[in-house]
Amino acid sequence: MSDNKTATALEVEGAHAPNTYDAVDEKAKISDFRTGAIDAENAELAMGTLQALKAYPNAAMWAFIMSCTIVSGC
Repeated sequence: MSDNKTATALEVEGAHAPNTYDAVDEKAKISDFRTGAIDAENAELAMGTLQALKAYPNAAMWAFIMSCTIVSGC
């Protein structure tokens, strides 16, 4: 004889939705991302001027050009 078991609503929804949302996993990912961002910000704040110029040469060039443009326009 077969065993007829009534399925609950969560079982039925889970069977039809292969990509279920896991709130705990999502919070863990956000926490890891936030921790990484804070670590990166602290590393940038600890940089000296020469280290920053070597790490971000395009940003330094843009800032230099903008400064010269603003000063010469006055």
